[in-house]
Amino acid sequence: MAHLDEAVFYDKIYPHFQKVCTLRRPSGEEREIVEYIISYAHHLKLNTEFDDYGNIAVYRKASKGLEHHSPLLFQAHLDMVCLPDKNIFPIQPKITDGWVHTEGTTLGADNGIGIAIILKLMSIPFEKNPPLEFLFTVSEEIGLIGASKIETEKINISSPRLVNIDSEEIQNITVGCAGGQDMDLSIKLSLEQNSLKSAFAISVKGPGGHSGIAIHKKIPNAIKIAAEFAHKVAQNHKIAIEDFSGGAARNAIPAEANVILCSDNITENDLKVIAGNITDQFSELKPFHFNIDTVNAPAKTMSALSTEKIIQLIRTLPHGVVKMNPVTGGILSSVNLAVISMNNGVTKILMNSRSSDEQEIKEILDSIDKICIEFKDIQTERGESYLGWRPNMDSELLKATTRAFESVRGIKPGYLDIHAGLECGILMNKFPSIKEAVSIGPNLHNAHSVEEKLEISSTVEICEIIQKIISHYSKPPC
Repeated sequence: MAHLDEAVFYDKIYPHFQKVCTLRRPSGEEREIVEYIISYAHHLKLNTEFDDYGNIAVYRKASKGLEHHSPLLFQAHLDMVCLPDKNIFPIQPKITDGWVHTEGTTLGADNGIGIAIILKLMSIPFEKNPPLEFLFTVSEEIGLIGASKIETEKINISSPRLVNIDSEEIQNITVGCAGGQDMDLSIKLSLEQNSLKSAFAISVKGPGGHSGIAIHKKIPNAIKIAAEFAHKVAQNHKIAIEDFSGGAARNAIPAEANVILCSDNITENDLKVIAGNITDQFSELKPFHFNIDTVNAPAKTMSALSTEKIIQLIRTLPHGVVKMNPVTGGILSSVNLAVISMNNGVTKILMNSRSSDEQEIKEILDSIDKICIEFKDIQTERGESYLGWRPNMDSELLKATTRAFESVRGIKPGYLDIHAGLECGILMNKFPSIKEAVSIGPNLHNAHSVEEKLEISSTVEICEIIQKIISHYSKPPC
C-alpha cells in the first residue's frame, strides 16, 4: 500500500476546490466557472475548445517522445445541486476530522472535487505523460444535458479511454450506470375567494439525498409527507391550500416542502398534534420535522375541489424503488417525485425515473400517465431520455485502473453498476473514438443534501491512482 501524503491535498487540490466553491454554478447557470476554466487554461498556455452550451475541452501536450501515444481523457461536470436554493455562493468549506463540509448548504463536492482534481492535472509537472484531454460538461444534474447536447463539430475528443471523476466511493470502480427520463405534470387549479379565517404556514424538513444511489435508504420525501399531513387535517376539518412548494432538483429527494393551509375551528396546537401523529406514522423513515406558524389569511385559495385534487394526486403518484433486480440484488428501477411549484393557478410537478432497462422506464412513465388520466385535466410531458452505460469487464482501461487501485490501496477494488446517471454512456455515443470508460472518485457522503461531506484521505488516494493510470499509459507500447 502506497504512503499517503495529505500535504498533496492541502497544497495541490484544496486551493482549487476553494476557488471552485467561490464560483456560481447552479445547473444552467455555469457561465462564471466556464469563464474561469478557460482563463486558467490560457494562463497555463493550454489549448481549449468550447461549444455554445458551455461545455469545455482543454488539451495538454504529451511529454517529449510520447506525442504518438493515444490521448487519455479525464472528465467532470461543472454544475451542482444547490440547497436550500441557488443563493449559496460563495460556499464556505470547512475541515473537521479529515472531512470537508460546510454549514446549511450543499458543499458542491459533487462534482467540485472532480473539477479541482482536473485543474491540478492541467497544471502540475509530470515526469512523463501521454496527450491529455480534459472535458468539462454543463447541466449534468438536470438530466445530463451538457453531455447530451455537446457540439462535436466544435469540441474534438480523440481519446479511446475515458476516466470520469464523478463517483463517490473510494473502494469501488464504477463500470456502468442507469439511464433515465424526466416527466413534467401541469395542473390548472381553480381559485376562489378565501372564506376561511385561520391560516398556517406548514414546513416539512428532512435530510434529503441523491434520488438514485440513496432512493432505497428510507429518506422521507418532504412533499409526500406534507401532502399526507394536509390529508389528515382535511379528514376532520374544512381546508383550502393557498400555496404548495417543495423540492429543489429532479435528482434530489425533496428535503423541504412548504404549504400555506387555511381552515376554520382548528388551532396551531391541533396541527402540532397531527404533525406528531404523522411523525409517528412514518417512524421507519430517517428523521424529519415540522414547523407550524400562524400567518395572515390570504385573499384567495384553491377551491375545495382543487385542494382535494392536489393532495390526493401527490399521495397517489409513485415515489421510491419500483423494482429490485432479482439477479444482482440491486435496484432495477425507481422514480423520484422531485419538485412542486405553483404560479398563477397552475401547479407544476417534476418527476424523474431511472432504470438500466428502457422498458422499465417506459412502464413507470406510462403508469404516471394513467394516474393523470384518472385525475383528469392534467397535462404530462416526457423529457428526453438519457443513455445508461453497460459494463465491459474485459476493458483494458478497467484492468489498468484495477492495478492502480491495488498499488495505492493494497486491496482489490469492487465494481459497481450504479443506480444513478453518469455521462460515460452518452459521451461514448457522442465520440466514437471512446471505446472504454471507468468512473472513480473519493468518498463523498450525502451528496445532494446539506449534510454532504468529502473525505480528504480518499481524495489523496484518488489522485495517486490517477497518477498511476497516467504513468501506465506513458509506457512504450509492447
